[in-house]
Amino acid sequence: MKPVLVFDWNGTLLDDAYALLETTNAILDRFGRTTIDMKTLREHCDVPLSLLYRSLGLSRDELATVDRDGSAMFHDAYEALAGRADLREGARRVLELARREGASSIIVSNHIVDPLRYQLRRLGINDCIDDVLAFESRDTQYKSTSKGERLRLYMQKNNLKPASTFIIGDMPIETDIARNLGLISIAITGGFVSEARLQAAHPDYTINNLHELLPILRSYGFFLECTNHDRRRSPHSVCKTLIMSSMLNEFISAIRTPPSTSHASHGSTQSRVQHLQYRTRNRVPAALAAFQAPVVVTGGLLEA
Repeated sequence: MKPVLVFDWNGTLLDDAYALLETTNAILDRFGRTTIDMKTLREHCDVPLSLLYRSLGLSRDELATVDRDGSAMFHDAYEALAGRADLREGARRVLELARREGASSIIVSNHIVDPLRYQLRRLGINDCIDDVLAFESRDTQYKSTSKGERLRLYMQKNNLKPASTFIIGDMPIETDIARNLGLISIAITGGFVSEARLQAAHPDYTINNLHELLPILRSYGFFLECTNHDRRRSPHSVCKTLIMSSMLNEFISAIRTPPSTSHASHGSTQSRVQHLQYRTRNRVPAALAAFQAPVVVTGGLLEA
């Protein structure tokens, strides 16, 4: 039996928390509200996003303006920023290993199918995804079948077994879906909500990056052959390849990002730099942890 990996998209596979933050601040600034930082976003973020905006003080009339024309104000700003977002740490490796092992990888999302598929092609992982379960258009977003119901119907149609189905997400809703459908829930920090909110939902597992998903899958008897294949190579050699590939893409993206002159974006530009520094600082031990290899990091240099 092969496992089924059900991934949320935004904040889970796609590292777009800062794109959401910048979009939210642009909307707040439009209505003369004080902009927020990432900590505040993670304390308030909820879906549909109208719940987030209401908790940040937008009035009913202002929410109606944001919602007008299929939430064009949000989508037009967000999609431009998401087009520069990278995959989250370990995502590419997990998806490629799943494809090699014949496991199914499915995305279930509150986003919209076409822009999501565009991002999959842009990031070169479209062939790693078996199906995308998302809203059909801006007009139907949050108005048609819910995320959990869409997954339930898909599992029923394809005779998927809950006991070998893992759902990975960065919000409590994925844990709730897992509980309702009898799935194994894995919450990932660093997305759209705080770790405290994730833990309050009581997921089966909590991880900080997608490298840490692999030991969980191995504990259920999956991906054992790929582990042996990886261990035939030096862990530090594999780690170096993973790190250099993803860091290069990330630095290129950061360099190419034009400086912003809007009031709402000054803080967010600084936030992107801080985020880049954080991910660079933590990428080495995170990648090596997937191989259970000891590592010491001193002054940003790897010492074996």
